Amino acid sequence: MNEKIILDFRKLENLTKMDILKSSLLIKIIDSYFKENSITVDLKSLLISIAKIIHNHKDIKSKLDSLSLEKKEKLLNLINDIYDYYRSKERYLIYVKDDNKENLSHRDFVKSFMNFSNLVVDFYRDIYEGILGKEQTVYRILPSGGNVGIIFSKENLPLNNEYKFLNKVPLLESIVNQPPFIVSTNQNKRVGFFHENNLKITEKDLNINNYFSVLIKINGKNGLIVVEKNYLSFLASIGNLFEVTSFDERIHSIDFIVFYGIENISDCYYYYENNMVIGVLGKEFKIDYFGYMKKMILTLYNLLTIKENNLPIHGAGFTISDGKKTKNIVILGDSGAGKSETLEAVKNEFHNKYVIAPIFDDMGTFFNINNNIYTSGTEIGAFVRLDDLEQSYSLNSVDRSIFFNIEKPNSRVVIPLLSYINSIKLYKVDAFFLADNFSINDEKIKFYENIDEAINDFKKGERVALNTTNEKGKVSTYFANPFGPLQEKEKVETFIDSYFFTLKNNNIPIGRILTSLSFDKFEGPKKAAYALIDFFEKLD
Repeated sequence: MNEKIILDFRKLENLTKMDILKSSLLIKIIDSYFKENSITVDLKSLLISIAKIIHNHKDIKSKLDSLSLEKKEKLLNLINDIYDYYRSKERYLIYVKDDNKENLSHRDFVKSFMNFSNLVVDFYRDIYEGILGKEQTVYRILPSGGNVGIIFSKENLPLNNEYKFLNKVPLLESIVNQPPFIVSTNQNKRVGFFHENNLKITEKDLNINNYFSVLIKINGKNGLIVVEKNYLSFLASIGNLFEVTSFDERIHSIDFIVFYGIENISDCYYYYENNMVIGVLGKEFKIDYFGYMKKMILTLYNLLTIKENNLPIHGAGFTISDGKKTKNIVILGDSGAGKSETLEAVKNEFHNKYVIAPIFDDMGTFFNINNNIYTSGTEIGAFVRLDDLEQSYSLNSVDRSIFFNIEKPNSRVVIPLLSYINSIKLYKVDAFFLADNFSINDEKIKFYENIDEAINDFKKGERVALNTTNEKGKVSTYFANPFGPLQEKEKVETFIDSYFFTLKNNNIPIGRILTSLSFDKFEGPKKAAYALIDFFEKLD
């Protein structure tokens, strides 16, 4: 696992710069840096000695005057390198509420979080400018305290007796992020699908002291996410993607649970427990990737909604409005089919002329209500590839984003897009398209006249895999959705056709849109975007 710094925030209250200097953490960071970079021991000793002199304000001038310019230059470079080395680590400030003590309010916690960052910056500048012998001319305000601060509490959750032990796990109450937060994980893609397995998780499978949890809400269903400390970056990222909720006594049930980071588990699976569905991901090098967290959560939600005869949609949904008319369009497609890229191209090319708003970016749901098809989303954000987006997208969003593996292919960003209220709003579907990333044709949209052909193509869910999973070449996934419909295909088959026939009976266009993403990452989706707008303009 990638190294993380986890600090008990209570121990940081009333911290001074001298406390930092004497801390075991500082010595550990310096030792680790020197081991990794083969720096001479005498330079290390000199650095620590000078730091102590500066912060004790004793004999500073005489000590510094004895240093050669070359030695000063080496020390200044060394200080910057160690500072950046420390800042390259994921840094979490954890505050667990104590019922027997007076606790910080959320706002006071944020202020203390920022004060700690200022303290670390001042500590660095004292040493740097002490050796430099003068104040600097150019200053840069860098995130230097924690990347993430989290307040946890203990709550009495409405859990079945078998899972009451999870009340011992600290539950996220409030979180603060210091952007940009850049995370490096051992993997940069998801491999395989989730399957059912009756290997149940019990209290003996967890060292409670190493786990944290968070409550999320998806379209009225409550989920408890339980995360081992090595995956704290995933817990911190969830708030950009799903609606995070504090415990409320009005929450009468937990509908699903995800365990991430279970020792001695090498599998990714789910099982049913009474009215709940539970997902399990082991503590494994091979699944150290946020995509596993996201897709397990969506799989569990989709399994629950399928039971209610609702149809999960793996795709992109959005509205287009010109002030006179508004249309709601949904594009179905598995990973790499070009659905998100086409939506981004529509926004980039036509935002000055039309209002384009997301309904969902990756996963939504179809509902048949009074013989009309409506859709809503599951997420409040997006986990999208940087590789396939316009450069300005990530730069404009840097103040809200959490970045994953920016130095690797398939690098991703997690960014919030809309409120929970908007994510669960029902939109009547005005057009339904299947994303095609492997065909080239001047005609970018083809409409189905034969409904049976449409049903067959949508169920087949073909695409060319684009290095976002372990798949190669042209592949097929049932209804382009391996996160629920694939696992419950038999159940989905009992009602999926009725959705298409309802759309047809209501004269809703059903078509295939050629994103050509496997040939061209930008021009393909851009041409598809122009075809969509042309289609929109012709609608009544």
